[in-house]
Amino acid sequence: MRGLALAVAAVTVAALVLPATPAVSAVVVSDPTAFVDPLIGTGGDGFTVPGATTPFGMTMVSPDTVNPLAYSGYKYEDAAVRGFSLVHVNGAGVPMGGELPFLPVTTPVLNTGTPLSFAVPFSHGTERASAGAYGLTLGNGIRVELAATPHGGVERFTSSVPFSVVADVGRDNEGVNSSTVQVVGRDRLEGAVLVHWRGGDFTVFVSARFSRPFTARTFVGSTVSDAPSAHGSGAGALLSFPAGGVELRAGVSYVDLEGARANLADESASLEKARARARDSWRAALSRIRVGGGTPAQTRVFYTSLYRSLVNPDVDSDVDGRYRGADGKVHQSARPHYEDFSLWDTIRGENALLATLFPERYRDMVASLAAFGREAGQLPRWSLHSAHPDYMNGDPAIPTLAEAVCRGTAADPESLYQQAKQLTTKRPKDVRTKGYASGSASDTLEYADADFALALMARRLGHAADAAALLKRSLSWHHLLHNGFLQPRKADGSWPASYDPTAGDGYREGTGWQYLWLAPHDQAGLRKAYGPDGFEGRLDHLFGVPLSTTVTAPAVPLVQSMETAFGTSYRGDGYVPGNEHDLEAPYSYDWSPRPSTGQAVLASVRSLFLDNAEGLPGNDDLGSLSAWWVWSALGFYPSVPGAPLFVTGTPLFPRVEVAGFAVTATGTGPYVGSARLNGKVLSRTWFTSQAVRRGGSLVLTLSSAPTSWGEHGQPPSASVQGLAPFGC
Repeated sequence: MRGLALAVAAVTVAALVLPATPAVSAVVVSDPTAFVDPLIGTGGDGFTVPGATTPFGMTMVSPDTVNPLAYSGYKYEDAAVRGFSLVHVNGAGVPMGGELPFLPVTTPVLNTGTPLSFAVPFSHGTERASAGAYGLTLGNGIRVELAATPHGGVERFTSSVPFSVVADVGRDNEGVNSSTVQVVGRDRLEGAVLVHWRGGDFTVFVSARFSRPFTARTFVGSTVSDAPSAHGSGAGALLSFPAGGVELRAGVSYVDLEGARANLADESASLEKARARARDSWRAALSRIRVGGGTPAQTRVFYTSLYRSLVNPDVDSDVDGRYRGADGKVHQSARPHYEDFSLWDTIRGENALLATLFPERYRDMVASLAAFGREAGQLPRWSLHSAHPDYMNGDPAIPTLAEAVCRGTAADPESLYQQAKQLTTKRPKDVRTKGYASGSASDTLEYADADFALALMARRLGHAADAAALLKRSLSWHHLLHNGFLQPRKADGSWPASYDPTAGDGYREGTGWQYLWLAPHDQAGLRKAYGPDGFEGRLDHLFGVPLSTTVTAPAVPLVQSMETAFGTSYRGDGYVPGNEHDLEAPYSYDWSPRPSTGQAVLASVRSLFLDNAEGLPGNDDLGSLSAWWVWSALGFYPSVPGAPLFVTGTPLFPRVEVAGFAVTATGTGPYVGSARLNGKVLSRTWFTSQAVRRGGSLVLTLSSAPTSWGEHGQPPSASVQGLAPFGC
C-alpha cells in the first residue's frame, strides 16, 4: 500500500550510512539481536519505526519528528523531535499511530497548540537503536532512553538542569484529537485519546507512573490551567521536574483505563529490566532463522528485515484477555487477540513467513482475524485496531486464512472456510455475474487470487463441488486478455478505445505492465496465452534484461525505482519492488525454461535493500517488503498466496537454518547448478512446505554462469495441474 499524495525527493545514499557492526564468522549467528539496526529504512519512503518494541507487542515506543511526510512518526531526514510516543504502526503508507507522546523540554512551552513551538532539535550522531531499545540525546542536553514492554513502555529522561515533560496526549501523527488527562497524586498521569479513523473510531488509554514526584499543569489546545484534569481537543499536561533522572513507566490499553492500569501493574519494570526482557524476547524470535557466512552488511540487513516482519500484527488484548472488538464491544479471549492486519500486502510473503516460523501464533492471528470478521459483519481488507479502513482491493483475508488451513494449524478450519466463502458474496454484482470487475483489471485479478486460495481450502476440507467451481473462477484473468495484456474491461464487455499499458488506468497502484503476472497460481496459463516470446520476453523487458555483467549491481532496478518515485508514481513498463502487487514477478522465470535468468534478476533486485537509512525501496507496509527480502535471501519464496508451495531463487548466505531446516550453498555466483532436497536430487524449481521440516535440508551448488538446472521442472499451474500439487 502506498502513501497518499506522496512526493519524496531522492536522498544521497552515501550520506545516510549507519554505524557498522562487527564482522560475522562463517558459522551461523549466535545472537541475531546484535545485527538488528532499526534505523535502516527510516529515510525516504520506508516509513519504518526506529524505536523500542517487543515481538508482536502492542506498543512501539519511538520518537516522532516534525515532517508532515513522517507517516509512521519518524523520518531520518528530519532534525527535530516533537515527542516520544507509545503507539506506532510500522511502514504504513498513510499517516497513522503516534498516540500518547511525551517530550522533555528545558524552555517554557509558550504554545502547546502546535508541536513546532516546543519541538527539540537532535543529531543522529547521538542515536542508538537496537532490538527492544532506543536512545537519543536532544539538542537541549536531555538524554532520552526508551524500552518497550508487551503492553506499554518505559521512557527515561536525564537532565542536568530542571526540565518539564510535555504530555501531548491529544496529538498523533495525523493531527489533534479529543483527549482527556487526569493528574493522579504527585507521580501519576492517566489519560485517553479518541482517534477518528476511516472505518471506525478507537480510543487509546494510558496509565503512567513516574519515578519522582512532579508539579503539574494541564492544557487544552493553547490554554494552560492549574486544574488537575482536562478534556477537549488536544488536551494534555505539563509536568515539571528538578534536575536529574526520571522514569516514566506506562501501560496502554484499547479497552479502558482499568486495562491500562492492569497492564502497567503486570509489566512494570525499570528501563534496564524492560530493555533486557525485550532483547531476550527478540533473541528467541529472531533465532527461528540463523544465517552464516554473509558480510556484516548482509547479515545486518537480513536480521533487520526479519525484525520488521515480526512487529505486526500485534497483540491488542490486555493481560486479562479483554479486547475491544470491531463492533465496539468488549470481548474476552482465552488466546492473545491480534489486530493491525495489512492484508493486501502481507499475503505476498509475510503471512507465509509467520505461518512457517510461528505456527501456533499464526493460528491465533487467524482466529483473531476471524473474530474481527464476525464482529464487523465481514472479514476486512485492512484493519487498524478495532477500525477497518479497508485499504486496497480484492479479498486478501481469504489467502490469509488459507495459510493456516492448508498447513493444518487452524483451530476451526471449517468455520474459517465458511466465513471466507461468505465474504465472496459481498463482491460487486458484475464480479459475481460476469467474472470480472468493470473498469478494474486489478480488482479482477485480486479476486481470482483469493478464489484460488478458497479452492485450496475447499479441496482440503472435502467440498469437492466448491473446489471445482472456485478453481474455474480463479482463472478469470482470461476475461481480461486482449491484445496481449490483461486489460480493464467495460461493463458491456467492450474494451477501452485507447489503452496504454504504461499507464495506471484500471489498475491499483500499478500499470498494465506490472500487472501482467498477477495470476501467480496460473503462470503456465499466462505463458501459453502470451506465448514464450511474450512471457519470457516481457519479463526481460520488465527487468531490463540483459542485466549488468555484475548482476549484484542495482543499476537497472534502482533506475526503475527512481523513475517511479519508488512505487508511488504509477506509470511505466519496469519492475517496481517498492510496491507489493508484482513482488512475485522475478520468480515467474521459474515457470519458463530460463529459471537462471530469474536467479540473476533476484540477485540484482535484492541489492536494492541496503544497510542504511535509505535501505528500503518503498514503504514497508507492516513488514511486507522486509518479509519478501527475507525469503529472497533464504533462496525460496511462497509465490502463490495461501498455498504452502515454495519456488526457488538463490540463497544469499552459504548457511541458513529455518526453524531446524538447513539450507547450504557451496560455490559462488547467482545461479543454481544442482540441488538436493532432504537427501534426494531436486531437479525442479519448487517444493511444498512439507519438505521444510526440522532436520531436513536443501543443498545447493552455485555457479557464476547460467546453468540448465530446473529448466524442465516448472512449478504447478491451476489450468494445467489443478489444485492437488500445491501442497494443501
